[in-house]
Amino acid sequence: MPGDLLHDVDLLGDGLHRIHRLAHGLAARLGILGGLAGEHGKGFAVVASEVRKLAERSQAAAGEISTLSSDTLKVAKEAGDMLLRLVPDIKRTAELVEEITAACREQDIGADQINQAIQQLDKVTQQNASASEEVSATSEELAAQVETLQTTIAYFRVDDVAGAPRAAPRPARAAAEPARITVSRPSLAVTRPAPAKPAARKQVNGKVNGGGFALDLGSAEDHLDGEFQRH
Repeated sequence: MPGDLLHDVDLLGDGLHRIHRLAHGLAARLGILGGLAGEHGKGFAVVASEVRKLAERSQAAAGEISTLSSDTLKVAKEAGDMLLRLVPDIKRTAELVEEITAACREQDIGADQINQAIQQLDKVTQQNASASEEVSATSEELAAQVETLQTTIAYFRVDDVAGAPRAAPRPARAAAEPARITVSRPSLAVTRPAPAKPAARKQVNGKVNGGGFALDLGSAEDHLDGEFQRH
């Protein structure tokens, strides 16, 4: 489009140059005719002078148009060169815009993933809190059971017989293990008559002289005795 306009301007300048040449030739002819006509050719001389002035103005206008056309052509060429230099920059800018768009999409995806991770962490935290509450309730329940077991074990304590040492109580097991009742059977001292002195004590109906009973717990075991520890 600018090239076509410059071409038209050049054609206009060429036309003005042709008009100048034709007007100059016409003025010369009118001057010759006025000289030949003598006194009657003065009018031709005036017309020839005006035509000559018109030719000069046409020539000046043609020169200005030619100069303007040259300047316009120069500016257009510079603009074309600048556009050629700007094309790579424009392409680079477009590529940068695409990269920025891709980075924004990745940031959106990353933000969604972070949001999902936070939600999962919140769920895990809630589950841990619930589990902690359950563990606390279980610990309290186990503590109550241990206290109940200790109270129950107190009923199974048997005094020592004949000065036999009492078995030391076992330490309580961890709350995580099921409680197990262990009752120690105390050693019973049985007073039996010495073989050398059969007449010293006489057993009558299971009684021993001296105010005691001869007890033997070693032979009368049943299936429940396995739960107790012998000392």
